[in-house]
Amino acid sequence: MEMNCIFSDPVEIGEADFEYSAVNCEFLNLPTSTIEKIENEENSFYLDKKISYGEFLIVAFLIILVLGLMVGAVRDFAKNRKLERL
Repeated sequence: MEMNCIFSDPVEIGEADFEYSAVNCEFLNLPTSTIEKIENEENSFYLDKKISYGEFLIVAFLIILVLGLMVGAVRDFAKNRKLERL
């Protein structure tokens, strides 16, 4: 993703140091249908509507991990219930 950003409103934070308090960015070389600008009274940001391969892998791994932990907890619970009956 390529962006063109313009920093503005510098604020002095020391003798020779400063930082910018505002930034305005526009995306280059991307179809506008995949990006949505979210705005409210205080902030605005861009949301990319498509999911990348890496994001998909991370979500899939987390889902498998949570399901595995749930199955393990149910199995241990069932095993302990059988031992109590004996």
